[in-house]
Amino acid sequence: MIPGKVPSEKIQIEFRDEILKLAKQAKKGEIWLYFFDPCHCIHNNYSGYEWQLKGAQHTKLIKSNTGRRRLNVVGGLEITKLEPHVFITEAN
Repeated sequence: MIPGKVPSEKIQIEFRDEILKLAKQAKKGEIWLYFFDPCHCIHNNYSGYEWQLKGAQHTKLIKSNTGRRRLNVVGGLEITKLEPHVFITEAN
């Protein structure tokens, strides 16, 4: 199963050609070219699966931080030297 709509072959070829053009410029030292992949970790407990017996007397409360804050981690790879770069921030 592929999420979203798959780009047409023409769009994929155009994207490939643009990336190859940029890679050549990066190898010449004209530009810096990075591939980035972000993740956003929340400061809260997060249960993927929960269950409890019926009724308020069975409710369990878990203390946690505010759900509005998160840790942003962005990993990048400079493609000509294959050097990794990591940026970490709590700014949203």
